[in-house]
Amino acid sequence: MRFGIVFLLFNIILPCLDGEEVELWGECYHIDTTFYIDLSNSGLSGEIPSEIGQLINLSYLNLFENNLSGIIPPEIGNLINLTHLELDHNNLSGNIPPEIGNLINLTHLELDHNSLSGNIPPEIGYLTNLTHLGLYTNQLYGEIPSEIYSLINLYVLDLSGNALNGTISSEIGNLTNLNYLWLGDNQLSGQIPGEIGYLINLKGFSGWGNNFNGNFPIEFWNLTNLEYIWLERAGLEGEISPQISQLINLRHLEIWDNQLTGPILQYITNLNQLEHIEIDQNNFTGIIPSEISNLSNLNVLWLAGNQFSGSIPSDIGDLNYLNTLMLAQNQFSGYIPGEICRLSLDPNWENEGDKSEFMFNSNKFCPPYPTCIEEYIDIDTQELSNCFICDGTDENEIELWGNCYHTEYTTEINLSNNNLVGHIPQELANLNNLNYLNLSTNNLEGEIPEFICEIDNYALSNNFFCGPFSDCLDNENIYPQNNSNVCDIYCNVDEESNLFGYCYNIEQTTEVNLSNQELEGNIPSAIGNLISLERLYLNDNNLSGPIPSEIGSLINIERLYLYNNQLSEIPSEISSLLNLERLQLQNNQLFGFIPEELCDLSINFESTNRFNISNNMLCPPYPNCILDNVGDQDTTQCSLLSNENFDLVKFSLKPVYPNPFNPTTKIEYEISNVSNVNVSIYNTNGQMIDVLVNKVHNPGEYTITWNAQDYTSGVYIVKLIVDEFVDSQKMILIK
Repeated sequence: MRFGIVFLLFNIILPCLDGEEVELWGECYHIDTTFYIDLSNSGLSGEIPSEIGQLINLSYLNLFENNLSGIIPPEIGNLINLTHLELDHNNLSGNIPPEIGNLINLTHLELDHNSLSGNIPPEIGYLTNLTHLGLYTNQLYGEIPSEIYSLINLYVLDLSGNALNGTISSEIGNLTNLNYLWLGDNQLSGQIPGEIGYLINLKGFSGWGNNFNGNFPIEFWNLTNLEYIWLERAGLEGEISPQISQLINLRHLEIWDNQLTGPILQYITNLNQLEHIEIDQNNFTGIIPSEISNLSNLNVLWLAGNQFSGSIPSDIGDLNYLNTLMLAQNQFSGYIPGEICRLSLDPNWENEGDKSEFMFNSNKFCPPYPTCIEEYIDIDTQELSNCFICDGTDENEIELWGNCYHTEYTTEINLSNNNLVGHIPQELANLNNLNYLNLSTNNLEGEIPEFICEIDNYALSNNFFCGPFSDCLDNENIYPQNNSNVCDIYCNVDEESNLFGYCYNIEQTTEVNLSNQELEGNIPSAIGNLISLERLYLNDNNLSGPIPSEIGSLINIERLYLYNNQLSEIPSEISSLLNLERLQLQNNQLFGFIPEELCDLSINFESTNRFNISNNMLCPPYPNCILDNVGDQDTTQCSLLSNENFDLVKFSLKPVYPNPFNPTTKIEYEISNVSNVNVSIYNTNGQMIDVLVNKVHNPGEYTITWNAQDYTSGVYIVKLIVDEFVDSQKMILIK
């Protein structure tokens, strides 16, 4: 009988002991001795009972992946010893209770994949020991509370898949231990803050499906530990920085469906850890470089819907793991290399249906196509105007650089960045309807034939073409040229002047634009020969030394732009430029005192668009005409200059007039002391051809006339020597 009673005791559900135990989902847990509960994936349903708050010594609670519903009871806040709380993958609703802030020992909090709503409570900022915070895939809204940015021990922060709005605070930079930041699929706006660059341990960043504006902050490219970037459909715009090449650990890059630009593929070919690239539906340009073969781990390359051009390099066949290649809706041209058949392309990538229409269509690929991909190319979507096969029998076809072109139907040729060599072939003139020609950035050399002038749009820069170039050519589409070592410049001595390796007609040249051409050295004195020059642009180079005094011969000049160089001195002869309307000399190393003669010009000195000398080293006192408009000057060295040094000037040579002249001109000079004076005339070869004065002068002003009726038209130099001091000016004789 006793044995029967014992058997029954083990088969009935005994009530939990009042005051000692609590019943949860049909089980009893001792209030004082229960430290660990793992009921994950146990088929639990109903609500989380409030009695759970009685287990005050509980340190681990895992209710992952059940069918729990209702709210998170506020009594959860009683579990102050909890270090691990997982309530994810249930059907919980309502707000996150603020009492959760009581769990100050918590290191791991997972509430994701529920139906929680409302704001993220600021009390979450009390959980300073948190390393993992997962709130993703709920219905949370409002801004990210600033208190989250105080959780400096966070390793993972996942807020994705909610309806959060507002901006990412600059305080994000506080979370320096963060390895993974998941913010995708929200309604965040504004710019990604530069302070994100402080997260040097970051390996993964997701911000897809938000409403950001602007570009990546430049600091973003400091995150050299990044392995994953998901920023598709994020509202980003602007050019991708070449500094993306610093992300040497990057494995996964998804930035598709933004408004990003630039030749991104040329920047990332060194990132040999890359496995997955989706940059489609942007405005990226450039070519697929042959260095693409460096990405030996690549298995997905999606470039569709951009403005990529050029041909597909055969090196793409070296990507042994590549199974997805999407090139549609670009401007690719030429023949698809047979090496592409080495790849194991899968048109049903990720089981998302047949995507073969996205592989090659809507480009300028020419048949015949490699047999392995022939079925994936719709020829009706290809622009075939340049796809003519030369067999030597059709007189209407010509071969240029190994490609065939129809003389009547070819309207565009783009062979930029192709290492082309030799001269531009004369046969190119046979393409009667050619309206676009791009041969830039090659190794072409020699002269540019004049038939190029008949083409509406052309680009020939960054080659080795030698001038002088025909006047019909547009300099903007020719320069710069790398001709310094290959072109012997022979300018006509009487008609042309050599400036930086280019010949310019003395009487016909009205504009010289060599801005931003990496020019070095001094401005050649030959600039003074261009007597008809109206506009001179030498800004944004590395020019040094003084501005030559011969600049004073440019009596017709209206615009003189010399800013952003390393020039050192302003000549007094600049006062001769009576037609000058704009003078831009800022951001140089101009040193010493500004000549008073500057005030002789009729420039509007109050307008920085017309006159600017800021960011130099010019010393006071400044001429009255510019006293209020000198801008920032570095005067630290001015104390080394004694005004006495400038009082020692014993003479001045005034501008000759008229200039140009025929056959006479007046030469005026002033002597401050008794001196030996010599006034002589020289030709441009440095030969003295006439001596006008050679004697001792008393102090005073002198005027002499030079009659040049026995000399031919050209440039001459008058040189004034007073004791050991010398000054000179250029004169132009026109008959």
